[in-house]
Amino acid sequence: MTKNIQELKDKYQVRRIYKQKTEFIEWLSSKSEELDYELKIDECSKKGRNLIRVM
Repeated sequence: MTKNIQELKDKYQVRRIYKQKTEFIEWLSSKSEELDYELKIDECSKKGRNLIRVM
């Protein structure tokens, strides 16, 4: 898990623009699949998205 946390800190700690946020969501989706978690993306506006871990 430490490797994932380090990658998160190094690459995705600051996400100001839409492109950075999208790259983070793609990274998180792939990590979620690796760890057997289901991730739902709730789009609340044109550019607003919430990430939800489905149980």
